[in-house]
Amino acid sequence: MQENRQLAAILFTDIIGSTAIIQQDEKAALLMNKRYVAVLKQSVATYGGEILNDYGDGSLCTFSSATQAVR
Repeated sequence: MQENRQLAAILFTDIIGSTAIIQQDEKAALLMNKRYVAVLKQSVATYGGEILNDYGDGSLCTFSSATQAVR
């Protein structure tokens, strides 16, 4: 059996203070989250990454190199 190994850089994003923002203005918080997802999808794709999972106000992403993840 041949092993397939791959190095990866993991990026976890989170909107700081999202719970407080939701409590203050739910509509604004939903718009902010929608914008966050759109920007993240575009940025991750631009640098060759993949979004593995969304957590509402955060996301788990992977890249094939640390340089790509930082960019």
